[in-house]
Amino acid sequence: MKKLMLFAAILVATVALGVTAYAAPMKLSIDNMEVKWSDEFDGTELNSSNWTPQIGNGSSYGIPGWGNNEQQFYKKDNVSVSNGTMKITAKYENYKYGLKEYNWTSARITSDKLVHVGLGYVEARIKTPSSVGIWPAFWMLGTNGKTWPACGEIDIMESFNTRATLQSTIHYPNWSGADVYTWALTNQYDKTQWHTFGCYRDGKVIAFYIDRVLLKEYSTEDLMTSDKAGKRSVLNDDYYILFNVACGGNLAGGNPPTTPDWNAVMEVDYVRYYKNKPVQNVQPTTKQ
Repeated sequence: MKKLMLFAAILVATVALGVTAYAAPMKLSIDNMEVKWSDEFDGTELNSSNWTPQIGNGSSYGIPGWGNNEQQFYKKDNVSVSNGTMKITAKYENYKYGLKEYNWTSARITSDKLVHVGLGYVEARIKTPSSVGIWPAFWMLGTNGKTWPACGEIDIMESFNTRATLQSTIHYPNWSGADVYTWALTNQYDKTQWHTFGCYRDGKVIAFYIDRVLLKEYSTEDLMTSDKAGKRSVLNDDYYILFNVACGGNLAGGNPPTTPDWNAVMEVDYVRYYKNKPVQNVQPTTKQ
């Protein structure tokens, strides 16, 4: 897997986009886009200019169980980079922290305070495991400084248990501050093979893609009525990126095995942030 060159090592300041709103195409083309940031995972360790491993059970972040009743303990050792990919390994491992014992360890990494992305297209090429009791994800949280769900959440790819479907979800606050969410599911899908998962935002719509084919599009205008009413416009804010593999939890459909050799690996080839090229740099697609 030959990679693109890294365009920027750190994006502390978000790259802003000026793009014209449009209905998301069924098949996305990146011909008129350019990479503004990427991690190609070409080294031998996680790039600390892009990522921070989040450690523990969520308690030190004020969200025990990571807000999802997850059963694993996240460790730095469970994320690695080799042969051009980043790997997050969930495994059966007796691990004691404080007074609590855990049966599984895994990893969760975040680009918070290092890389923020604005409007445009974010894509990762991922191979997910299939196993009882796991919940791999590629997702984003908003950077407006507000407590979830007021910050917004964009789940570009969530995979559950051994299900042959994948899910993309948006979260935003209703007018009382409670979480509102809606999601789209794939049809039957071989998630254990390489696929690209992407999210396009232009300030009017948010669209999810699998292998650059449209899965679902939503308006990002605030909704005043209906059961989905709320401040959807937070989905237009700047966001940071996360990857993790949870063990157990609200959507994992149970807990993983406790056999000594059990493990499940999510592998990521690259993650890239694209924005539209300036108009003067766009080449005509037909002869005049």
